[in-house]
Amino acid sequence: MSASLALLPAKVSPVSVLVKTQLRTKPTPPPPSTSLAGKAAIVTGSTAGLGREASEQLLALGLSRLIMGVRDGAKGERVAAELRAKFPGARVDVWTVEQESYDSVRAFAARCANEVDRLDVAVLNAAFATPEWVVTENGHEAMLQVNYLSTALLAFLLLPVLKASGVKHGSGPGRLTIVGSNLSLTEPFPPTDKDPILPWLDDPSNAKAWGVLAAQHRQVTAKIFGLMLTQKLGELVDPDLVIVNTVDPGMVKGTDIGRQLPLVAKAFVWVIFTLLARTLEQGAWTYLDAAVVKGRESHGGFLVNWEVHSFHPDMYTPEGRATTERVWHETLRDLNFADVLGALASVRRAPSKSA
Repeated sequence: MSASLALLPAKVSPVSVLVKTQLRTKPTPPPPSTSLAGKAAIVTGSTAGLGREASEQLLALGLSRLIMGVRDGAKGERVAAELRAKFPGARVDVWTVEQESYDSVRAFAARCANEVDRLDVAVLNAAFATPEWVVTENGHEAMLQVNYLSTALLAFLLLPVLKASGVKHGSGPGRLTIVGSNLSLTEPFPPTDKDPILPWLDDPSNAKAWGVLAAQHRQVTAKIFGLMLTQKLGELVDPDLVIVNTVDPGMVKGTDIGRQLPLVAKAFVWVIFTLLARTLEQGAWTYLDAAVVKGRESHGGFLVNWEVHSFHPDMYTPEGRATTERVWHETLRDLNFADVLGALASVRRAPSKSA
């Protein structure tokens, strides 16, 4: 069972989420006894912001090998040089992965399968936001592909790698953490009457129905789909092999969020973040909590403020459950070229096992 789906749906609003996350929750670092000595991790989107900070914190906990999944190899090497200088006992590799391209994601995953002897943790942090309408080489709207479909593809393909490493080294279940957003709890739910729904989201004429906030809705819809993915993986993946969860870092200053906004909007975001946002260090603590500290109790769950939180309220309704199933099957069909069902089969629960 998905940890979050097992909870009752919560009544939330943008204000209630903001108050609890930014004002009432005390950020909590990993326990002092946490050690990653001898272990290896992947962090995508690791050249700046939370991905960069989480990478450094993992190394500070004794991580032996870090694989930085980056779209800009030169920038990745500059960051890696800083990390190598600070943590000379660790191995830091820079591998390129462009999530606007399924071929690039497959090549990255294949490299992980073929060149990595050990992989304990994968943090899928890479994301993309733009107010423009961008179509990828695979024919998808870019935020839908980068923030959901390619993230799902990489998640599927890393499951057997994480499993194999845990079995080989006797280190317990691998850890797969997807970065989400608490905005996905309060934004409008994807339309329940669209079937199929992915082509509808890829159609720019339909996106215009969202008006001036179309880009934000596209971005957050992809994050809601990420919650659906986490739910389904929590139900199907054996937590004795791989623990899967999604984490919300909260509002964090020092990231690249809002860099493409108009000047007035940037000024507004700057003021709000200056007053309320967590530091990069505190935001990255949420990543480590989800990927290293939490265990089976978080499997298939959405972690908000260091606790398992319920999903979007509509995911508990009959219509929302039907939409989740449609999105799941459409995702499997879209990614069928990569044999994602085969990857999933390698880590599926035995019929008699329970969460």
